[in-house]
Amino acid sequence: VNSTTNQQLPRRAKTQAMLTADTRLGNWDLGGELQYVSKRFDRPNEVGPLKKFSALNLSTSAPIAKNWRVVGRVDNLGNANNETAKGYATGGRQFYIGMKWQAE
Repeated sequence: VNSTTNQQLPRRAKTQAMLTADTRLGNWDLGGELQYVSKRFDRPNEVGPLKKFSALNLSTSAPIAKNWRVVGRVDNLGNANNETAKGYATGGRQFYIGMKWQAE
């Protein structure tokens, strides 16, 4: 909140939360994230707020050789059309796959 005007700051949600969970199933590491952002305003004194949104992200990884892991991730599983700033939508559902090397 702006201490002078007592208005909510632009693009700052009053409520924002992230819930994460990770587990191991055999050699696989599995993870999930649930993100929630409440309504917020793009600019001071704006009448129409940006809508609240939630997003679900999933990840996994497994060893494939010494020091090497295959990794995968799906962001925005529900393919929601979220706006973090007016006119700038986040990407829809996104998939990533890759390799990770880690020294011992």
